[in-house]
Amino acid sequence: MEINYKLESKTEKTSIKTGSIYYVGIFKGEDGVNVEASSFDIKDIKVGDTIKGEIVKNGNFTNFKATKTNIGRSGGNNGAISKAMDKKNESIKGFQENKEISIKLSGAMRDAVLMVTTFYPEASEKSLIDKEVYLQGRIEKWRRYFLDKHGDETDVKAPF
Repeated sequence: MEINYKLESKTEKTSIKTGSIYYVGIFKGEDGVNVEASSFDIKDIKVGDTIKGEIVKNGNFTNFKATKTNIGRSGGNNGAISKAMDKKNESIKGFQENKEISIKLSGAMRDAVLMVTTFYPEASEKSLIDKEVYLQGRIEKWRRYFLDKHGDETDVKAPF
C-alpha cells in the first residue's frame, strides 16, 4: 500500500555481492510508524523530504519502493525549481525595464546634441568657456524636451 513517508535519515552502503551502491533509510510513514528499509530510489532524495512509496518485504530484507513520479532530476525538490524560475523571471523583468530606460536616455541625449549642433551655429563664435556653458544649457533643455516627449506628457513645448 502506497503512503507518504518522510525520510528521517539515510546511509550509503555497498552491496558485498554486486558492488552496487544502495541506501538504507529510516522512513516515518503518515501512520507514525518508523521503518528501516533499503532502497536504490532515494539517492536524490534529501533527508526531511516526503516521498510516496511502499515498504516491501523480500525474504529477510525490507525494501522501500518509491513511486516513479516522485523521482526525477530535481530529486523531489520541484518547489525549489519553481522558486528559482520565479526569481529569474523577476530579474529579467527588471533588466528589461532598465534597458528601456537606458535606450530612452541615450536617444534623448543623442537627439539633444544633434539639435544643438544643427540649430545653434552661433556657439562656434563664443569663447571656449562661454561656449561650454552655452552648449550645456541648450543640450540640457533639449534633453529634457525629448525625455518629456517620450513620456506620458502630451503638451510639451520645444525649447526654441
